[in-house]
Amino acid sequence: MKAWSNTDVSNKARHSLWVFSIVLLLPFLALTFFLVPQSDELCMAALAKAEGLVGGVIYQWETWSGRVAASFLLLLPGWLNANSSSDLLFLHKGAALLVLAAFVIVCRLTFVSLLAGIPRTLLWPLSFLGTAVLLGNVVELHAMLTWWPGAATFSLPGLAIVLCLPRLFESEPQDRSGPATFALTMLLVFA
Repeated sequence: MKAWSNTDVSNKARHSLWVFSIVLLLPFLALTFFLVPQSDELCMAALAKAEGLVGGVIYQWETWSGRVAASFLLLLPGWLNANSSSDLLFLHKGAALLVLAAFVIVCRLTFVSLLAGIPRTLLWPLSFLGTAVLLGNVVELHAMLTWWPGAATFSLPGLAIVLCLPRLFESEPQDRSGPATFALTMLLVFA
C-alpha cells in the first residue's frame, strides 16, 4: 500500500473542494435557465424603448423613488433589446448570470484581500463556496438573483458591502482612511 505524501493529500483535497464548490453553485446556475421576464421587466423594457436609457433613468428619478445605479440597471436589458437584435428573454437570463458571476468575482476579491497567504488554486473554489453561502442564506433568493428589479436594487449594495469587508478588517483604529473609504463606497452605491 502506497503512503500518501502531503502533495497527494493536498491535490486530492483541492480537487474535492473544486467538485464540492461547483456542486453547491449548480442549483443557482440552473435557476437562471428557467427565468422569463415578468411584468416589471416588461414595463422597464417599454420605458427604455420609449424614453431611452438616460431618459428612462430621469423619468424614474422624477416619478419613482430609487437609486440611480439601480434605475440604470433596471432599464439596461430593455434598452439593449430596443437597440439591438438581442431577445429580451436572452438578456434577462444573461442578467441573472452576470449577477451570479459578480458574486463569484466579489467573493474572490474579498478572499484575496482577507487570506493573503492562500494558494491561488484555492481562490476560485472558495469564491464559489462563498457565493453559495451568500445566496443560500438570503431570505428571498428571488429578490437577489431571479427577479431583475430586485437584483438591481438589492444585489448591488450587497456586493459593495462584501467588497468593503476586507477594508474594514485591515484598517487600524487610528487609521482614518478605512472608515472614509467605506463611507465613500457606500455613498456611491446608494446614489
